[in-house]
Amino acid sequence: MLGQFWYQRKSSDSDVVVHLKLVDGHSMAKVSAPERDIEKLVAFGVALPPFDDYMQLPFALSYAVLIACYGPLNLTISGDQNAWPDQWGNLLDGQFREFRIAAPIGRTAG
Repeated sequence: MLGQFWYQRKSSDSDVVVHLKLVDGHSMAKVSAPERDIEKLVAFGVALPPFDDYMQLPFALSYAVLIACYGPLNLTISGDQNAWPDQWGNLLDGQFREFRIAAPIGRTAG
């Protein structure tokens, strides 16, 4: 298990967001983050891919964690919950983030 991650259908523009999507049974994701924070990392010499397209989930999550840690910014998971591998940990209901209440969300099949 990697950990517990906050999930919200609609996230803040100030968050680093991993947008989940299932493509032909494969977990894919797209990363979004405030442009100023991406520019800071690029200026620091970190090579980041263009975030316009979906990529394999492990790569997207890795980039998102890097950006969130450097910010520091909140990291939010969004999109198709079924694309999240259960063995990676729980998705927590993001509406409780400010209260730090770890409430795992119930996921639906398909």
